[in-house]
Amino acid sequence: MKRGVSFLLLSVLVFFGLALEAVVGFGVEPPLYGRAMDEWSIVQMILHWLITSFLWGMVSFLLLRYSLKKWGLDLLNQRERLSKSQWIFALVALAICIVVGFWDWQGFKPAIELAHNGGVKFIFQYVYYVFETVLVLLMVAFGQEAGESIFSKTGKIPWGGIVTAILWGLPHILTKGSISAGIVAVDALLFGVIYLFTRKNTYVSYLLIFLGFVI
Repeated sequence: MKRGVSFLLLSVLVFFGLALEAVVGFGVEPPLYGRAMDEWSIVQMILHWLITSFLWGMVSFLLLRYSLKKWGLDLLNQRERLSKSQWIFALVALAICIVVGFWDWQGFKPAIELAHNGGVKFIFQYVYYVFETVLVLLMVAFGQEAGESIFSKTGKIPWGGIVTAILWGLPHILTKGSISAGIVAVDALLFGVIYLFTRKNTYVSYLLIFLGFVI
């Protein structure tokens, strides 16, 4: 039980790590730049993404280190091989993520963002996505550990996806509305499913979650 509660709290800390972007973007940078986020220049937007990426990288490093030293969860060495059926199921879950994203964006997200941002901003935004995906994966992984420790050790229930859907999805009701929150929750559940189908292989699950997140 203690292990489960600890990992649940780590999932919450991941959420607060993600929320650092709001602290920086709405509390720190506007006074420095003298304008709101929607009025920032290209350079200011890129600086925001770089600052946020740095903070997320630090949070990820600290949480990875703590979970290893305190509980022995060595995510960087989780490299289990996948069977053909596991690859198929994981890719099906990824395909569903992509379909949901296509519906949400009314098109191919990378193409839309490239057209909207231009090449330079597009590159830095996707660097930012790289770090955001790390935190999302940590939330899924910690949530899975919490669920298996508290409720079930079978590894067949996507506890990580459920925890991520709650922590990452519900706040979107306040910021972007219920439809957006629902889409985020669906994606989060699918990320949890991907994590299980990849046998908790950190590198494969990261790649698939990243693709599901950005496409």
